[in-house]
Amino acid sequence: MPNGYGRVNLGVRGAGVALAHRVAWELTNGPIPDGHELDHLCRTRNCVNPGHLEPVTRAVNCARQTYNLVGLAIGWARDRRVHREAPGCPVAASGGEGEY
Repeated sequence: MPNGYGRVNLGVRGAGVALAHRVAWELTNGPIPDGHELDHLCRTRNCVNPGHLEPVTRAVNCARQTYNLVGLAIGWARDRRVHREAPGCPVAASGGEGEY
């Protein structure tokens, strides 16, 4: 998980791996709409809770990332603590640094 996103083995020889949050979304809500990507509303890349994901356009996702970087120094520790302590917030195992 070098970029922070959890991965899941698709279980079929030759099928490879997929991003865990995308698999969780599609199992719960169906396909991600064309032209959209999933935004982690909780700002936790390895979160797989479909309730923390929202399909948005790349432009919206990039704008939100820029906005969140501005408040990063203020809200980062608080937001990660809240995410970790909130019930029903599963995360994909990181297998290393940053694991909950």
